[in-house]
Amino acid sequence: APAPSPFPTPSPTPAPGTPPPPAPVGTGLTVAAGTHPSNSLAPQSAARVPFTVVNFTASSDGDVKVNSLTVERTGLGSDSNFADLVAIDENGDQIGNAKTLNSAHQVKTSGFTVKAGTTKKVTVAGNMGSAANSGEVVSLSLVAVDTSAKVNGSLPITGSSHTVNTTLAIATVSVAKGTYDPGASDTSLEVGTDKTFSGVQLTIGSNEKVKLESLRFNQAGSAGRSDLKDIKVNIAGTDYVTTISDDDKYYIVRPATPVEFDKGALVQVYIKGTVIDGSARTVDFNLDEKTDVVVKGSNFNYYVTVSGGSAGAAGEGSLSSDTQPFYNAYAHTISTGTVNAEAASSVAAQNVAENISNEVIGGFAVEVKGEEISVGKMIYHVQTGTAAGNTADLTSVSLYNENGKIVAGPVDGSGTGPNGTVTFTDTVIFPIGKATYILKGKYGTDFANNETVQASTTPSSDWTTVKGVTTGK
Repeated sequence: APAPSPFPTPSPTPAPGTPPPPAPVGTGLTVAAGTHPSNSLAPQSAARVPFTVVNFTASSDGDVKVNSLTVERTGLGSDSNFADLVAIDENGDQIGNAKTLNSAHQVKTSGFTVKAGTTKKVTVAGNMGSAANSGEVVSLSLVAVDTSAKVNGSLPITGSSHTVNTTLAIATVSVAKGTYDPGASDTSLEVGTDKTFSGVQLTIGSNEKVKLESLRFNQAGSAGRSDLKDIKVNIAGTDYVTTISDDDKYYIVRPATPVEFDKGALVQVYIKGTVIDGSARTVDFNLDEKTDVVVKGSNFNYYVTVSGGSAGAAGEGSLSSDTQPFYNAYAHTISTGTVNAEAASSVAAQNVAENISNEVIGGFAVEVKGEEISVGKMIYHVQTGTAAGNTADLTSVSLYNENGKIVAGPVDGSGTGPNGTVTFTDTVIFPIGKATYILKGKYGTDFANNETVQASTTPSSDWTTVKGVTTGK
C-alpha cells in the first residue's frame, strides 16, 4: 500500500488584512521654557553642558514633526568657546548629530517627533572647545522652530548663562581600538553567525573617576534592523541590551546604573550580535562622534569629551581626532545565499508498492541561508538493487515541498544499470530556512520484492544555474 504522507494537510492562507491608516498629523505645537539649570561654570573640553531646557507639547489631534531647531549663541562670549552644540532628549539621548556654529552664530539641530497629546523635553547643550576663553559668559537661545504645525509660545527662549573656565581639571578619557575588535573586515559573513562587529578601549585619566552612562554605535552599513538580532554591547565583561533609534541608525546602550571606573582603568567595550538575513549587505558599527561615548566625572559631575586618534579621515580600524566617524570600524559583508541538502531524518525507510503513483523514493532536508535560492537544474542519483528494476522503471517522479505541493516534475528516471538519475529542469525557488522535500514517483513492475532503492543529491555538483534571488549571484 502507498506510504502515508508525513506532512499534514495545509491550512488555507488567510487573505491579507488592510494596512492601518497613517497616523494623523498634529496641527499645533506649544513651546515653553522648562526649568533651566543654575548659572555655573562651563569648563573647557566638557561635554553636554546644559544651557536651555524647552518643553514641546503636541496637540491631541496628531503627532507633530519638528524638522529642526535654530539655536543661537548669545551672551558676552565668542563662538570659539564651543566645539559644537547638541540637543538632548528626556532620556539623555543625543538627538541626531552635533552641529557647529555658523557665521550667524547659529546652528540647526536634527529633527524629532512629539507624539500627539504629549510633552517632550529637550535640553540644548554645548560641547565646550579645548581652546576656550576663560571668564567669558555665554548662553544659548532657541530662536526658531521649523515645523508645519502652528507654533504657540514666545521665542526666543534663553536659558542659563555659564562662565567659561579653563583651570578646572575635569576627568579625561582616551579611546583606542579595543582588544576584542575583530581587526579585519569579514567579506563572507554567513547568516546565522554570532559576530563581534567592533570594539574600542577606554583609558580613564588620572584627574577623577568616571561613570559611563550610555554609549551609541552608528550602524553605517546597508544592513537593516531586521537583518540582525540580539545586538548587545559588552562593557568591561558585562553584556547590555541595546535599543535602536527611530531612524535605525544608532544602537544605544544605557545601563540601569551608570558603570563607574577608577582612575587609570582600561575598559574594553565591544558590540556583538547575530546575523539572520541581509545577503550582500554590510554591517559597520562605528563610533560616529566623540560624544557618542557619554561619560561623566564622579567628582565635578561634568560630562567629558573623549579624545583619541589623529587629524584627518580615519581608515578602517582607526580613529580620527577631527573627522567623522570618530572610530571607523571594519565593515563586514553578509555572504550571498547558500544552499545545502542532506537526507531528511523525518522521512524514514519504508515499504513501497509497484505501479502506484506518488510512492516515496527519498526525502531531503534543504537549508537555505542569506537569501532565497533559484535552481535551474537538479540531478538526483538513484541506486537500485541487482534485480531487473532500475531507474528507468521510475516514472512520473516529482519533488514535493512540506505542504504537499509539487515544486519540480513530473519526469521519468534514466539509466538501465544499478546507478541512474532523475533530472529536473524546472526552476525551483528555495526559501530561506530549513525545509523537507520528498521525491515521489511510480515504481514499475520490473522491481523485485525486497529490492532496495536509494536516492541522493549533492547541490554543489548536481544542481546548476544556482543563484540568489536578491543578488543574482
